[in-house]
Amino acid sequence: MNSRLTVSDKELQRSLQLYAAATRKDEADILNRAGKNIAFRAAQFTPRASASAILAELSKNANELAIKILSKRGRFKGVPIKERQEIVKKFISARRKSAGYIRAGWGPAIVAFGGNPTRLKLRPNSKFIIGFGKRATHRHLMAVLANNARGAEKVARGPLRKAIAFVARDMASYARRKLGRTASKASSK
Repeated sequence: MNSRLTVSDKELQRSLQLYAAATRKDEADILNRAGKNIAFRAAQFTPRASASAILAELSKNANELAIKILSKRGRFKGVPIKERQEIVKKFISARRKSAGYIRAGWGPAIVAFGGNPTRLKLRPNSKFIIGFGKRATHRHLMAVLANNARGAEKVARGPLRKAIAFVARDMASYARRKLGRTASKASSK
């Protein structure tokens, strides 16, 4: 499933310019720092599905629901009827364990930007997590982060926007404080 999320980033761009003027760091480092902070905040703001809600969804004829989903996905093709119940049990068990799946999709992006996602209780090295991050370089001034977990386009859209706005405000306030200190030092001389 390919879905693109476009977020207005005018505030972020202004904040990055202000931050660059205040810190005198190069653009790639600034973009990578912003990417890491956005990935951390997006993971922090993305809600975990409650295990009780998952159980409530599954408790309404769990086997019938699981059979419908697995049949749609073609998991029963060529499987004898006796073995299908085992597949259904594994599916229900995996569904119960998937409470933090969408939130954990930010983990690979955090790692790509040099962060440690264990602080957020994420396991980015799991084979089931499909997200990524790409650092900006001096030749390619674009940082990319993505959460490709199933359902992320619905659940993670708001938290990502919130994270971008939070990081933009945070970087701008830091830059203003730093520029204010620099100005006060220059005026006192």
